[in-house]
Amino acid sequence: METETNQKISVDTFYDLIQPLIKQPIQQAKLGYGSFLQLGFGALKLRKTKKRTFENYEWLIWVYGSSWCIEVNEIFIVGSEDSSEKIQFYLNSLSHRELLEIYVSPTTLNLTIKIETGIVINCFSDHKEDMEHWFLYMPDSKVIVAGPKDQFVYERSDQT
Repeated sequence: METETNQKISVDTFYDLIQPLIKQPIQQAKLGYGSFLQLGFGALKLRKTKKRTFENYEWLIWVYGSSWCIEVNEIFIVGSEDSSEKIQFYLNSLSHRELLEIYVSPTTLNLTIKIETGIVINCFSDHKEDMEHWFLYMPDSKVIVAGPKDQFVYERSDQT
């Protein structure tokens, strides 16, 4: 699918763009700075942004300015306000589990990530803050950015 970059996108376009990601296993799940959450899929690759160059996965979901929680079979397991040790302990168990579905609320840009064995990661966008809610970096050096507020854009990843 050919979609121009540096433009606002619809949730339907988002679903079209991420189809190759569905059914891929998580290669790495880790806690970043503070409560930032990262889920990597695919092979490692060199990625450039405005500020730096670094190695990461072809597909990278980076939950940035959102609170989040992980549930298993609708039972709360861990959340963004828990200790980093508790969070990373559980994130370690996500490796090699298959991504089943991603849902984005068209009104709030909340993100729901469904993983095999009943695991769900719910991400809650904070519309009071003037920061991005989450990013989805793609293999073709593009990124989908949710936020600030209700912005939903598709752009080159070297511009973020």
